[in-house]
Amino acid sequence: MKKKWTFYSVIHLNFYIFIVILILYLSPSSSLYSYTGSSIPPMLKMDYGSQSLAMGGASVALKNNLFYIDSNPAGGTTLKMYRFSLLHQEWIYDTNYESFSASIGFGKFYIGAGFNYLYTPFQYYDCYGVKSKNTYNISQYLGLLNFGYKIDKWNLVLGTNIKYYGYNVPTSLIDNQSYNLISGDVGAILYTNLLKRYKGYLPSLIFGISIKNIGYSKSLYYLPIDILAGISYRYSNNILISIESDIPIYESVNFSAGVEYNFHRRYFIDAGVKIKENPMFSMGFGYRKKDFRVRVSYSPMVRFYNMMNLTVSYSYGETRLEKIRGKVEKLLLDALDYFSKGDYKRALEIVAEALDLEPQNYRAKKLYQIIEKQLEIEEKLEEIETKING
Repeated sequence: MKKKWTFYSVIHLNFYIFIVILILYLSPSSSLYSYTGSSIPPMLKMDYGSQSLAMGGASVALKNNLFYIDSNPAGGTTLKMYRFSLLHQEWIYDTNYESFSASIGFGKFYIGAGFNYLYTPFQYYDCYGVKSKNTYNISQYLGLLNFGYKIDKWNLVLGTNIKYYGYNVPTSLIDNQSYNLISGDVGAILYTNLLKRYKGYLPSLIFGISIKNIGYSKSLYYLPIDILAGISYRYSNNILISIESDIPIYESVNFSAGVEYNFHRRYFIDAGVKIKENPMFSMGFGYRKKDFRVRVSYSPMVRFYNMMNLTVSYSYGETRLEKIRGKVEKLLLDALDYFSKGDYKRALEIVAEALDLEPQNYRAKKLYQIIEKQLEIEEKLEEIETKING
């Protein structure tokens, strides 16, 4: 039977082709944009979250990354649960940063918020080399407000961030160095079960794209605008592979790749690499118990101190929802089995059970409509056959 192309399938195909071409075009071999200097402020360019860092920063196409707000504003979930994350990272030398994020999903929407704080202790030396008694903190902070919307028909999620950034240098140290700015991010994630090799509700293939730090500041010559595009592929329930290209408008292109392996969805091992001017290798370990997660990442550095990152997160209601979605997935498979055997009434009853568990499940709703139409056809055929025989 020849496949019929629809408007939506053409859109999906064009989106896939666009993302693949963009990733290849923005790969490290591209030399369209050469290095033109260090973009500032650096906090707008950093990777957040132990999972993202452990996978080399390849997180633009990860939907289960709890620090999605910084990776891709479209990476949130519309499922009805509350998510909270805390992060501490020991960065280069004495610089550290802390981060907090929270989000909630409802219906086809989700909202989130985040706050990142980076600080460097500084002591002043006079012209004679005498150290001052006072220690100053040169700091940066970033507040984010996130919105997202899911289009079930296309398996597409759209998201945006509004960001407020501040750079603070104490006036007692030096005057007129502090400034603030407002910028924004936009992103999209498209997911599909193409090339799926396992049973389960998790999508096998995800395409992600994000444009970060769109804005203007009188204090800076330019903002560090980044275009990120990536693909993640779930080879099995236990293995996740992610690749990403990042093209900063004013710097050289870099490339990231990472892999995650989990044991019974409780223990996680991650490894990744970022190919740039100063290549970075990273690894990580995670543990999950019900709705609670702890992740640690480690990045050995050649030029600087090794970086450590700790993330603690809690997703209220996630375990309960996963159990429900697992039951729904099994019910839908059973319904398809009865449907293939021609037992449409039993198939419809099973799909109704699935919808009782998860009323917003798009696949269940579509399958229910299909079976209903098939039942109507069968009833009409029986009526016609009765009239003919009568």
